[in-house]
Amino acid sequence: MPDTERLRTLINRITPMTLANKVPWTETSDERTFQAQLGNYNVTIAQEYAGQNYGEDVYVYAIRIHDTLGKVLDTAVERDFPHGFTFAEGRQATEALGYLHDLARRKALKVDQALDDLLNSLGR
Repeated sequence: MPDTERLRTLINRITPMTLANKVPWTETSDERTFQAQLGNYNVTIAQEYAGQNYGEDVYVYAIRIHDTLGKVLDTAVERDFPHGFTFAEGRQATEALGYLHDLARRKALKVDQALDDLLNSLGR
């Protein structure tokens, strides 16, 4: 069983640090998973296929903590957090994990830099 209270605290701390460009998110071999080395640990945030519902693909978000050898120490998906368990800004688990995943993706892929470069090239 994951330590949801500490993982919630981690998510609440890492999200604003990501916004402030203080978390070194990078790509992994899986295009839906991003990682950040923080101290002696690696944090991954992933969007994982969970099957189909009424013919639509369903994905869940997962956060994992790995040691220096890559062993998973703790992991949680959105459904592991109790109903009504809120995160920063009143977000529910799905929204909080999805928001962190989107931020990590944008930072790892340098999306904002790409958009700025495109806009600059169009302004010439």
